[in-house]
Amino acid sequence: MADWSSYSLSDLLLFSLQAYIGLFELLNTTLWPAHLVILAVGLVIGLIVLRRNAAGYRVVWALLGLLWIWSGWHFFYVQYTAINWAAAYVAPMFWLQGLLFGLFAVVPTCPEIRYTGTAAGRTAMMLYLFALIGYPAATLVLGRPLDSVEFPGISADPGVVATLAVLVMSRGVFTRLAWIAPLLWCALTGLTLWMLGSPEFFIAPLAAMMAVIAAVSGRRLSQSLRDG
Repeated sequence: MADWSSYSLSDLLLFSLQAYIGLFELLNTTLWPAHLVILAVGLVIGLIVLRRNAAGYRVVWALLGLLWIWSGWHFFYVQYTAINWAAAYVAPMFWLQGLLFGLFAVVPTCPEIRYTGTAAGRTAMMLYLFALIGYPAATLVLGRPLDSVEFPGISADPGVVATLAVLVMSRGVFTRLAWIAPLLWCALTGLTLWMLGSPEFFIAPLAAMMAVIAAVSGRRLSQSLRDG
């Protein structure tokens, strides 16, 4: 009989760190130069948020919706399932999140996305820029080969971090529902990378923690200003 004490959490995974990194090598090779288009779209979203355009909010929610639906289909259902059958069960969560953002884009009272110069606003914008530019650099610095670094829209993690940054700056009671899937995924990907022994395991959970703190502090400040 096997000695269960000799097993660790990493033994529950059906793939290795090398297979996981190879997944991103394949993604980057097959989807290039879509990275440049995605970067341009990301910068457009940032500019819309800074300009506080009401019609632009709908564009942002629609683009985020497409991002999540695309990630659910191509990253999870098509690619990730090749090394991890459980990814097929994560894909519907991304599809539903994408549909939720699509709903935000078409409802009469579209949730606002407002950048403020407060600490919460600056943290949100920092997280957003990190998702676009810093995430690929961070994975490279932490030992990834150049052809396997992660980009938003290509892999899930940086896209989720960018989404959290937008949610920090969003207003509307229903946007709180949109926090569930990103936070759940940050916890899940952090645990997966930790079990794989990847030095990147802390990035998504730390970003999620920063986003939550920024959102809570921002709402408290808004409430105190209204009360005052």
